[in-house]
Amino acid sequence: MATTSVKGRPKWSWLIPFMIFLVSSQQLLYTIDEPPRKSSWQQDWQRDWQKIEGQYITEGGVQDSSFSACLLVMDDNHYLIEWLAFHYHTLPLRYLVIAVDPRSKTTPDLVLGRWKELMTIVRWEDSDFLPKEWQLRSVSEGDAKAKFILHRERQRHFYPSCFLHLKRSNRTWTTVVDIDEFVIANRHFANVSKVKKQRLLSSSLLEGIHQMPGYENSACITMPRVRFGNYLEPNVMKKAFSPAGFNDRDFLTLRWRWRAALDSRKDNRNPKSMIDVSKIEESSFSRLNTDAHRPVRSHCPRRDLYKKNADSPFCVHHYVGTKEQWEFRRDAREGMKQRSENRFLEYSQLKSAVDESACSWLKDFSDKFGLAGTQRLLQGVGNTTYS
Repeated sequence: MATTSVKGRPKWSWLIPFMIFLVSSQQLLYTIDEPPRKSSWQQDWQRDWQKIEGQYITEGGVQDSSFSACLLVMDDNHYLIEWLAFHYHTLPLRYLVIAVDPRSKTTPDLVLGRWKELMTIVRWEDSDFLPKEWQLRSVSEGDAKAKFILHRERQRHFYPSCFLHLKRSNRTWTTVVDIDEFVIANRHFANVSKVKKQRLLSSSLLEGIHQMPGYENSACITMPRVRFGNYLEPNVMKKAFSPAGFNDRDFLTLRWRWRAALDSRKDNRNPKSMIDVSKIEESSFSRLNTDAHRPVRSHCPRRDLYKKNADSPFCVHHYVGTKEQWEFRRDAREGMKQRSENRFLEYSQLKSAVDESACSWLKDFSDKFGLAGTQRLLQGVGNTTYS
């Protein structure tokens, strides 16, 4: 006999509304926990925003929206301040591996600290990349020849170690230049239409690489150097490039505008390079496959050392600076002819032509960060007493 209530319905019929409530609640909870689906425009906006912020990840996990750099320094704060700001703005630089020479009298930590919220900075000591036998030599050898050899050996160990670190950090394009060298789009590049050339000059360097046919797939791009002396002509200096609150005299890229002849190998010396570490196998990052001008020899053709300036979309401006800066900045090759008095006087006479192609960046940089922010980032620029 069936169990029924006094009205003829099953006694468990009261459970039906409760069960319906439980099922509805579970569906409601699931809906709350499930992330809302984004429309296509929201997805596009988020992707573009991430790309601008340097977080866009391409296929394979490689970060392809900003530049990296490997930099060796020694008592260079007065240059480092400008170098960081310039390349942050023009490359754009967002990842820096920097090694400080143990013989330095000053430290870059205060300058680097200003940028900790704006880029990733990895600071290395010799123990992070240099074999122990060479670390011991850095404090025991004293003559000029030994210092020069040690300088070269530090380069040959630092650069491959830096490249390997960047590759394993999913980085791509990386500059290999010195603290007094500034990478820039080349306004003298001849192998391109006027429209593409104007686009190159108005874009970041990373955008420029993607715009130039054949360069996007390269692993190494050689960049001719252009030496700037310290010749000053009053008529040239009448034109000021720095915004309110700053002075052209404090900046290498704004003050010095006379350069050597573009294809003078005697004055400009060997070119520099940038490489895409994501396109190079790890086994190629070795001491025997590295030098300052061909950072990965197997991928940077020797013939490119002789490339004419007009054949390259990018170049490197190399500055001498003032005599005070020249003498203050101890060189790792101390005692060798590279930083002699005669060499300084030789460079001081360079005045083949006026070149102001690197002079406009500061105003745009100041517009981005505002006067207060720019003054904070550039405090002490060009001042050898700042440390």
